[in-house]
Amino acid sequence: MSAEQHVYPPSTEAVKGAWVSGMPAYQALVDEAARDYEGYWARLARELAPCAVIASGGVSRIEDLDALIPTGATAVVIGKAFYEGAFTVEQALARVAARSR
Repeated sequence: MSAEQHVYPPSTEAVKGAWVSGMPAYQALVDEAARDYEGYWARLARELAPCAVIASGGVSRIEDLDALIPTGATAVVIGKAFYEGAFTVEQALARVAARSR
């Protein structure tokens, strides 16, 4: 096993189009997340909005959809709940429509 380390910097074009401008900017994001994890992700969500988000996992009852409405998720995966017969697609659509008013 070689102890050599190689660093391959990105091209100028890649850097121009990057969301993070380099290692100092990356480290600043890491530090921000370490200081305030929830605040960091909340800020990113606000800055990147509108961004289609698909909620996946954890929906086993129709009531679980209620918690997703305020998040602004554009879709939700209900595969297992649907497969197990917990509720129908029609019931899910009706519940979200009724609570989104």
